[in-house]
Amino acid sequence: HDLVDFHVDFAASEPDLIRVQYRDMWSLAPESARRVRRLQRQYVEIWTDALTALGSAAAERLAGRPAPTILTPHSGEFDRMFGAGDAAKPDRTLAAARATGAVIVHKGADTVVAAPDGRIAAKSDAPTWLATAGTGDVLAGLTGARLAAGLDPFEAVCQAVWLHARVAELAGPAFIADDLVPLVPRAIGECLTR
Repeated sequence: HDLVDFHVDFAASEPDLIRVQYRDMWSLAPESARRVRRLQRQYVEIWTDALTALGSAAAERLAGRPAPTILTPHSGEFDRMFGAGDAAKPDRTLAAARATGAVIVHKGADTVVAAPDGRIAAKSDAPTWLATAGTGDVLAGLTGARLAAGLDPFEAVCQAVWLHARVAELAGPAFIADDLVPLVPRAIGECLTR
């Protein structure tokens, strides 16, 4: 458990943006950020209000970025960033991944994960009670942990989405987001004993 490279601070130029760094992975958790700093050479995971900060310019602001990037919008955030459309959710998600160069986790009852290289996956049987305040933060943390384990961003996200759903199943419908984290070892243990 080497935490030597772990760092948390408030960005001086963006006082509303909390940055968390572990090794070469950054997570951005804004509360009312107006913009998202472009970070180079690290993984960047963007969720909550940072997605709103990117807005409809997401593709323009992220295209060509050399560092692997992960966006985790729910459907409302996705529509604000990429526009509403009639195409199927997997098609829209893949188009957004290709336009931004980012792995997109289009959350919902049927979460779709798409990578710019064309890989796509879906989790259609997650518990409905995952639509609870704070659970997106848990998903972001699980994703960061899988990235820190050395997985590529698409694989890290796919594992995190599965773990996120499984710990919610284990918690049952009456929980708060903080109840999910202690169940992660049990969910991982199930994978190892199957």
